Amino acid sequence: MYSRERIECKTEDGKTLVADYYAGGEKGVILLHQRGHDRSSYAEFARRLQQEGFSAIAIDFRGHGESDGDYERFSELDYQQMLHDAVAAAKALDSRGKRVAALVGASIGANTAFRYSSLKNEVAVLLSPGLNYHGIDISAVTSRAPVLIVVAQGDEYSAASSRELYENNLFGERKLLLVGGDLHGAYLLPATGDEVLAFLREHTKDQ
Repeated sequence: MYSRERIECKTEDGKTLVADYYAGGEKGVILLHQRGHDRSSYAEFARRLQQEGFSAIAIDFRGHGESDGDYERFSELDYQQMLHDAVAAAKALDSRGKRVAALVGASIGANTAFRYSSLKNEVAVLLSPGLNYHGIDISAVTSRAPVLIVVAQGDEYSAASSRELYENNLFGERKLLLVGGDLHGAYLLPATGDEVLAFLREHTKDQ
């Protein structure tokens, strides 16, 4: 059954974040949006996750939506601190009796998701990652967790970054899904949602 609850969570460095929590099964998915967007980017996909038996949390990154700060004034360090936002989302899931099963991130959200995935060995879906977005440099980040990269061939920087990540930085189960056009980040989900959900089902089934 579809449900959505507006919640607030606190980061380790004192920021207040607003999020939408979608209650479902005990496996939780963290949803991280792209720069200049907010948690509503994932509203439809979160419903699909609920239908699949997952819980989900879609946060407004610091400086975005209803959360503390203004991203237009951010330094590279401010963007790097978004890793704290992913940690806060994980704690919010844990406080509700859910465990992180995977992360889905778009653009800077993909870079943040990959950093978290590498540290915690969590399944990750990266929508249009870049080797370096606003100082979130993942060119030397590696992971042995299952990772799906989704990118449009016409999104040139992200497509080149995605190929490099796939070939050089991923050492576990991995898949690179190249699609036509030049859509970026969460805009890829309507056309690729089935593949993303299939990847999440497959790689979280034994958790």
